[in-house]
Amino acid sequence: MIKLIRKVCLRNCEIDMNQTTIKVLFFNKTVEDILWWDKLQALSEQSPNFTVEHILSRGGSGWTGTRGRVSRDVLQDHMSPFTDNQLICVCGPTEFTQLTISILLDMGFSENNIHAFE
Repeated sequence: MIKLIRKVCLRNCEIDMNQTTIKVLFFNKTVEDILWWDKLQALSEQSPNFTVEHILSRGGSGWTGTRGRVSRDVLQDHMSPFTDNQLICVCGPTEFTQLTISILLDMGFSENNIHAFE
């Protein structure tokens, strides 16, 4: 997943068109569980079309970001309405991936626009 994000961000910079927007909703239990924290933060600072939102189910007392688990409410709060030019990539354990895809389909997103990393 991180390779895909980097490639799109680099392509945007090279062709100077900034047409592709990437928003990552990164669900984890704790801050310590977040993979690629430094890389994702650096990319978000370098690419104006890339944002990452960390959502923790067990954020400690110092966590000021979003708290919760994957749900329709959380996804609606952080995702724009469906359009045909969106690609939604889901990565995680099987149960998480299945639940997320089910919620996205229920929200009206097209199966053709959803990709699950296995």
